Amino acid sequence: MGIVYQGYNHFTDSKVAIKVVMLKSLKDNESGKRYRKIFFNEVCAAGMLKHLNIMEILDAGVDGSDCYIVMKLVVERNILKSFCQADNLLPVEQVIETVLKCSSAQVRKSA
Repeated sequence: MGIVYQGYNHFTDSKVAIKVVMLKSLKDNESGKRYRKIFFNEVCAAGMLKHLNIMEILDAGVDGSDCYIVMKLVVERNILKSFCQADNLLPVEQVIETVLKCSSAQVRKSA
């Protein structure tokens, strides 16, 4: 779906992750507008959630025909990569437990 780059946030003096969404659909004149709208609706919804198990979204935007999301950088590598193989999926119980934890997220209160 995209590529994640390491960036630097000068305002907070911290490293960040910048995920650039690279869907062919975004480049299409007809479907691009719709996919960008869907993308930002999802980013907006996720950005309002606050939970230990959900990555905080710091920023999002469009640069040319690419959409991007800026998030806190997590330095652990390949945490889930090994569980994305058909012969090494997480147990159903663990997936359900994780989904239940994330579903307890609360909407951030505006300042």
